[in-house]
Amino acid sequence: MPSRIEQTSEKGLLIDAFDRLDQDCSAELFERLSAERRTKRIAQPDVPSRYGLRKIYKSEFGQDTERFVLRVDFPGFPPCPFGHSFSVLGFDTAEQQYVWLVTSIMRDSRLARIPYQEADLPDNA
Repeated sequence: MPSRIEQTSEKGLLIDAFDRLDQDCSAELFERLSAERRTKRIAQPDVPSRYGLRKIYKSEFGQDTERFVLRVDFPGFPPCPFGHSFSVLGFDTAEQQYVWLVTSIMRDSRLARIPYQEADLPDNA
């Protein structure tokens, strides 16, 4: 039976609260909290990812703040792992691929937010 969200097409907000834990908590607490954590590795086993997207940490963002942008309402976002759709996603302009930006980057004022604007088509009528 479909979930309530699937039936109503409601959108939600997914917050990646574990990012701070990856760097700031004790190993014991991290293991307990991450036991049921839904993460997977992409192509290379040593590359962290979230929902099939390469995960970008604040340290990598800080090295080149113009490399990563937040795309808003772009067509062609990869599928949401919960069967819905993303409304915003990080984008690596150097690699030309979508990425998962950790929460601290999303709050960083240096992150450029790029809304999708449909191309202006000439009126040939």
